[in-house]
Amino acid sequence: MTRLQSITVPLEDPIPFGKNEVVTELVLKRIKFKHLRNIDNLKTMTTDELGHLIERISGQPKEVIDEIDAEDMILIGEELAKLLPAGLATIPK
Repeated sequence: MTRLQSITVPLEDPIPFGKNEVVTELVLKRIKFKHLRNIDNLKTMTTDELGHLIERISGQPKEVIDEIDAEDMILIGEELAKLLPAGLATIPK
């Protein structure tokens, strides 16, 4: 079985950013240990910790992540779980 290296999540509600940019999707990279630093427990991750994780693996700035629609966040959480090894796939939905 081939391991996922990244997942592209199309956003239902695109995010205007900067002068002329609109973020229409997030590309979530494979999660590495460095991305999980400062997260004490994946099962009880706070929304702030989740936001920082998404920033790190998507390469998008905080200003974009803060504007993600709640319904898009649910989709992102589901896709995020696919990037974690089975024993760690406990990202809250």
